[in-house]
Amino acid sequence: MTELSITSTNSNVAYAYTLGQAVVDEKQFLREAYSRVLVTCRSGFYPSMNGLTSDSGFGFRTRHIHPFSIQHIMEKGVEYNKEEGKWFELGTVANVYAELIKRFAPNPLRIGVYICEQGLNTIYIPDAIRLMKQLPDEPETFYEVGLKIPPCPECPICRPILILFPTRLGIKNIAEEYRKVVLRFFTIPQCIGILGGHPNQARYFFGSRNDNTIIFLDPHKKRTCQEILVPGMDIYAEEYMTANYDKYFACCGSGSDSDRVRSD
Repeated sequence: MTELSITSTNSNVAYAYTLGQAVVDEKQFLREAYSRVLVTCRSGFYPSMNGLTSDSGFGFRTRHIHPFSIQHIMEKGVEYNKEEGKWFELGTVANVYAELIKRFAPNPLRIGVYICEQGLNTIYIPDAIRLMKQLPDEPETFYEVGLKIPPCPECPICRPILILFPTRLGIKNIAEEYRKVVLRFFTIPQCIGILGGHPNQARYFFGSRNDNTIIFLDPHKKRTCQEILVPGMDIYAEEYMTANYDKYFACCGSGSDSDRVRSD
């Protein structure tokens, strides 16, 4: 495997890329890394349907939609045959997220969710445009209720959409053909990161450096449940992790070859 380097659009080698943003030096990189919200295990929240007050062991893939509350997530998960505390596959998480976005519309971000069919990773442009032209406070579009009206070319775009790609990049290790694609993905301006891994070993990947390392957060450190937007709430990353791309994925995400970096 040859070393991969990521280059910016002006042909200068960037120090790193985080969520599509070119980072020029370590100082800027640290500022970017520690500005990330760390969505992690919480304890002491209002009891769920079965009386649970902690989401430890639920699986990290449910945590990126925590703003909806774990109670709402578990309630919707039952519709997909997921009991409390069970591992949520990528497809399940994506569908629960989309359902909750609709349930709590209109939302402040005015956002819609487009889910690519699992394994195909194909965006059907007419469907995406139709979703973007759907008014955020309307639960259904004309197309969805059966009138088969195509999107109007003159109609303005009403809202942004979040495109999710539930896909498996390999069996035990990441497949060779995906490696360059994954590193390039972090350079796309619209990138919001990669969520995934194995049970008890899931990570949130949000960047890559030009030395063939990937950058990620580990969500498994439990924190106490807090009210939203209270002074001093611990929502930001206190540390991040890096790992050599080949070594990390060769060990199936165990992180045994990872280098933990702290702000000392």
